[in-house]
Amino acid sequence: MTLGTVVVEANLTSGALITAGMAIDNGRQLFAVPGRIDSPRSKGCHDLIKKGAKLCEGAEDILSEFEYLFPSSNRPPSPSETGTLPALSLSGSEQKVYEVLSHEEITMDRSHSEERNARLRRFRGAAQPRNEAADQATAGKAFSCEPVAGSSG
Repeated sequence: MTLGTVVVEANLTSGALITAGMAIDNGRQLFAVPGRIDSPRSKGCHDLIKKGAKLCEGAEDILSEFEYLFPSSNRPPSPSETGTLPALSLSGSEQKVYEVLSHEEITMDRSHSEERNARLRRFRGAAQPRNEAADQATAGKAFSCEPVAGSSG
């Protein structure tokens, strides 16, 4: 069994909660990634955090629990030590998608302004070939973009 278990996007009846219980029963570390407060898929993780699972916002949260396995001489400085996140390298098509996303959610089947409609058209063009089947496959899905160090959104 692993030293720790990370639970991501678990509703209250998720099988991941059974695995989380097994980890606790076996004395293992339990981490939970929080999600949107209005999403049913986040309720299980939020419940685990309330019950004592370590809140996990990134790999550093996990690694910090197991520092004894990683002597500092073998470890690069963490973002909390340097104050900066590592640079993200995007491919050409990934950069096109990133440039048309905003920092707010945009649904593929509903938008409220001409600007969003234009961004959606650019996104569809960058993300996939334009066709009827692709429009049906993306209907109702939401996309958002978080700022990346060194990028402007």
